[in-house]
Amino acid sequence: MPSVVCSVLPSVLVVCGWLVINQQNNTRETRKEIRAALLDLYKLLDEIEDDAFTYHTGVGDAALARKIKRNISQISPRIKLALRDRVECKYTHQLSAFRKSITLVNFESTAFESKAIDNKFFTDISDSKHNLITILDTAFNAKFR
Repeated sequence: MPSVVCSVLPSVLVVCGWLVINQQNNTRETRKEIRAALLDLYKLLDEIEDDAFTYHTGVGDAALARKIKRNISQISPRIKLALRDRVECKYTHQLSAFRKSITLVNFESTAFESKAIDNKFFTDISDSKHNLITILDTAFNAKFR
């Protein structure tokens, strides 16, 4: 009987080791995929911020306003896709603040006024974008320490 245990034990250890390594590899790949999707999202946020700057310092271009609205509407689905129900994050307040910082005042308005480059309005947009990125990164880092 002891010889049977001795002959089976190495096989069991090999299978257990393989399962542990496989799980670690899957976790690492998931982490990489989520990080890549978040980085793509951050590029979109930068593009929206740049377009908002161009829009609000310009003449209120309707085509640019449409592009900004379309890109803003893609943020939440991209966050959900990036986090894949694997990272818990409550980001709706920060997303709403970012959207409002761009579209609540002076956007598609008959009272549109071109803003000066150094207007606090643009600092508010940058700060709200930074807050959204911070909460997403904090949730990501809490999950994948």
